[in-house]
Amino acid sequence: MSSSGDRATNRLLRRLKFASPMVSRSLASGEFRSAFKGRGVEFDSLRDYDGADDASLIDWNASARFGRPFVRTFREARDLALFVVFDASASMEFGSPRSKRDTAAAACGLLCLAAEEGGNPSGALVFSGSPLRFDPPARGRSRALALAERFAALRPEPGEEGSALGDALRTASADLKRRSVVVVASDFLSAGWERPFAELARRHDVIALRVTDGVDGALPALAGACAVRDAESGRMAVIDPRSADWIESRAASGAERRLAWLRAVARARASHLEIDTGEDPALALLRFFDRRSRRAP
Repeated sequence: MSSSGDRATNRLLRRLKFASPMVSRSLASGEFRSAFKGRGVEFDSLRDYDGADDASLIDWNASARFGRPFVRTFREARDLALFVVFDASASMEFGSPRSKRDTAAAACGLLCLAAEEGGNPSGALVFSGSPLRFDPPARGRSRALALAERFAALRPEPGEEGSALGDALRTASADLKRRSVVVVASDFLSAGWERPFAELARRHDVIALRVTDGVDGALPALAGACAVRDAESGRMAVIDPRSADWIESRAASGAERRLAWLRAVARARASHLEIDTGEDPALALLRFFDRRSRRAP
């Protein structure tokens, strides 16, 4: 990374360390804290059936495998972990005054540090054109800081195109063993993520964090026709951003993508949050969790 990139990362980390205790305290009595409390019971282990057990607790797969009856035992659900699915693909490099990636890094780093302030473990899966790294949830200030540093320093892998959001969601579903609060931070420009997103939301409290920028709906004023490259597909095209038809079609396409995203999130019964690159991520998070706490029964 360049020295300017190092300086930007260090500035972000200083800001997160300063902001996270304030955010954690502000949200302590709201939905942010209650979101990390386990609800009900969760699977603990298997043991031999003793004749006095409820037959509905028999695990038929284990019983068939070992040739004698086993029952499932349960325990009260403990505090939940925070798990971030973080999009580091090329399309997240765009944006002004911050890139989408920097905006997502600030929001997710702040969430990890604030979760640590509340004593909750945090973990992450980073992806670009393929799932890159899985860090299972763990406790401690050093883990939260390491994740925040990783988000801040991320760049897309050289030569990788597209976004493996669907694969990343499937990996999270397979590898997250306990119920967690899962934040999916992406611009959601890829295709095929809706089904694995819904499957992930069946077992976890999922928040779709969509990072947006004004350039998603319209390009800045340019002198004339120009060649552009799609960061997701790598395809090249020649456009005239002065054309009224092009401006209208781009705006309509952006609105359709947003509506499709909202519908997919609603079908999965997940929560949604949008943060623009011009917003303060800390304030956006505070508003989001305040709205959730007001809707809570």
